[in-house]
Amino acid sequence: MVGCKSENLKTGFSDSEIDGGRLTQDLQQAVRQLNNDGYDVVSVTPVASGSYRWKYEQAQGSTYGGGYGYGYGYSYTEGIIFVAQRSR
Repeated sequence: MVGCKSENLKTGFSDSEIDGGRLTQDLQQAVRQLNNDGYDVVSVTPVASGSYRWKYEQAQGSTYGGGYGYGYGYSYTEGIIFVAQRSR
């Protein structure tokens, strides 16, 4: 694809939250660069990922299928997709 550029730079890690200030700065820089290269940003879309875990175990000696279990899941922002078009 002509004009497409991808960059991945890991600057830290959290399993529960993003660095909102850093994301804002990175977005501003990316949009500014696209504008300087002659593009207008049409949309910015977050890319989400997620994780989950569950477990169920039947209670020892249970004749009625009793047991216990748990489950959880969460999502997080994995990346951003910019859609831009060449300025006229």
